[in-house]
Amino acid sequence: MKRLTNFGFVLFFAAGLVPVRGGVAAECITLPRALSQTLQQHGWGAPGSYVAALHNLSGSPVPEAIVLLSGRQFCGSGGCTLLVLQRHGASWHLVSKTTLVRPPIRALRTRNDGWATLSVQVQGGGIMPGYTATLPFQGSGYAANPTTAPAIRAHGKPAGSVLISAAHCHVAGRI
Repeated sequence: MKRLTNFGFVLFFAAGLVPVRGGVAAECITLPRALSQTLQQHGWGAPGSYVAALHNLSGSPVPEAIVLLSGRQFCGSGGCTLLVLQRHGASWHLVSKTTLVRPPIRALRTRNDGWATLSVQVQGGGIMPGYTATLPFQGSGYAANPTTAPAIRAHGKPAGSVLISAAHCHVAGRI
């Protein structure tokens, strides 16, 4: 389990059980109830309607939740909505909401304000061919849109840990 914590792990939400992938064989674990409840209470989806990863973005002892929402309400031709949530005690709070996101979603080695920079794919909605955008943390969150500042168009594929890949979304029947 320590290996999963160090490298983050991808969660597929379906019926309260979560297959975990992260360099080891998939296994099912129970989704943290408080995270699932937070997502449902805010109208961000029921189990099965998103793909997520737990990864330490902030450098705190507790990993954050990176959640890629799916469905017509959260996705369009340019991509889907990405949430970053942080656990505070027994509850989860929204740190950031970014629209027009496509996987792969990576946590990069670079940090801004103590938080890992994220990278996402930008494509569709009139943007062809696609490109990778980096999202540095800006004081209270990540860019709301990866096509505008403070997001930065990357040259090549930035090195980092893949948190959510296109294959994960395809396997989950999303995007």
